[in-house]
Amino acid sequence: MYQPVDKHRGLPATIEDVVGLIMEDLPLRDRTLMSRMEASDLWRINDAMGDYILNEFRIWTGNHRLLKACIEASGKDEEGEFGPSMVIIRSIWERLKRQHVLRRIK
Repeated sequence: MYQPVDKHRGLPATIEDVVGLIMEDLPLRDRTLMSRMEASDLWRINDAMGDYILNEFRIWTGNHRLLKACIEASGKDEEGEFGPSMVIIRSIWERLKRQHVLRRIK
């Protein structure tokens, strides 16, 4: 699916770092589909990618800086309904909304 995290570089500590790593490998088709989704449908992405994000970036098993960043970004004192993976997915979606817009050519 996605390239594994480079163990020699260490784990990403910020949401933006994780978003960048995932975006590097996200196929055009998936970027297009995701950019056209509504925020209320992002849970569907979490069902497919949530475990990958949590495991690959070791959010529950030692990447305390990234976990803290996700909790802070969620604006809650705890992980919330979907937790850190949903914070990251929403960040990917927000970046795609800004950067990946299909334009009609006349």
